[in-house]
Amino acid sequence: MDGKKNPRLTWGKAYSSHLNKMNVQTEFDYHGKVIIITNKMLRTAPDKNPTITQQRVQPLMSRVNYFRAGLPSNEWKIEAIKMFADEVKSAFSNDRYELRCARHIQLHEEDKIQPPDKDSITDAQRRVLYEIIEFMHQYRDDLREISFRTVANIIEIRNQEPDYWEDMTLANLGI
Repeated sequence: MDGKKNPRLTWGKAYSSHLNKMNVQTEFDYHGKVIIITNKMLRTAPDKNPTITQQRVQPLMSRVNYFRAGLPSNEWKIEAIKMFADEVKSAFSNDRYELRCARHIQLHEEDKIQPPDKDSITDAQRRVLYEIIEFMHQYRDDLREISFRTVANIIEIRNQEPDYWEDMTLANLGI
């Protein structure tokens, strides 16, 4: 595509017979732009020994502008998770931010069980959620990833092993 006047794309031989059977064009003129949004941090600096992924992404990276989005540090990520746990009101709508995975926290005897509400989390579930977030904060520099998915995974581990969830989480994360 690199500046061609007539950027003609073709699916190549691998797909053309199947596309012909489906009565789909195998070639077309491309006029447009592609925007890729990802939460994957892409290394843009040249490397003497690039990984296979870097080798595969390099042709793309040489043709695009790359702006890293996201939060700048693990501290910021933890604060964002706390904001969702606190159900802060959105500045853009009447909705509140929430960690939907917190609804899946199973309470155990030592959690002083209250009947769960399907639309919101109980005070006991909130205490458990804050305990999980504090655990993530304590190990923020050791965690592979800090995200809502991490919170959901730790909740799942805690639901299965309420007495040993911290050790199980550390083992699961290779810490």
